[in-house]
Amino acid sequence: MILDLPMQADLQLIQQHRQQLIGKELIQANRRQFAYDYQTGQEVLKLCYKPNKLNHRADGPYRIERVHSNVALTIRLAPHVIERVSLRRVKPYRR
Repeated sequence: MILDLPMQADLQLIQQHRQQLIGKELIQANRRQFAYDYQTGQEVLKLCYKPNKLNHRADGPYRIERVHSNVALTIRLAPHVIERVSLRRVKPYRR
């Protein structure tokens, strides 16, 4: 049933509340990230997208050929094969 009642909503208050929620979620997402400066010649592990239960979660180690300024790395998979991957898909290799 539709009633002819005036709607009273404080749109600025709603916008401020949504902005606060966005800010909290952004802070939580940034906490999960870790800062690491990759250098040419280092080794990284390439994370697998949705691995099966018994498969490895990461492949590698692969050597970094080039570090790009747009949040990407060029890694060497084989002697004549290179791949450009996002920083989110790699993690540092520690022996």
